[in-house]
Amino acid sequence: MKKIISVLLIVLITISMASCGGNIDNVNILKYPSEVYSDEDISAAIETVLSFFKERFEDCTLTEISYAGDESIEEYKSHAERDNTDEVIVFISSFNTGSSGGASFAPNHTYNHWKWILIRDTVGKWRISDYGLP
Repeated sequence: MKKIISVLLIVLITISMASCGGNIDNVNILKYPSEVYSDEDISAAIETVLSFFKERFEDCTLTEISYAGDESIEEYKSHAERDNTDEVIVFISSFNTGSSGGASFAPNHTYNHWKWILIRDTVGKWRISDYGLP
């Protein structure tokens, strides 16, 4: 009996954990060329954003994300400098909120032009420095 209860609890916890957070299942990742970053660099940064969104943006669905372009680097290089890192990369995204609004957003709303600013050392992993509307 204890084993059955333990298994049921594990299943319930797994299901509840799977339903928490943001939805990234059908996000449209737009390709944007870069002379600064390789496709692998951009993909790694996008994966960082997707992971963060899935973890923290409850009842929200990420619909689109794209690299903001090489010209955005200059505008946001202060993020890298302030954290003593070497590189900055910026993405623009759109997402929808559900009926609860999740993560303190307006319910049933679409957020466009949501910026994601990531930084890293040339040998490190990308991490989010800042995010939000312009």
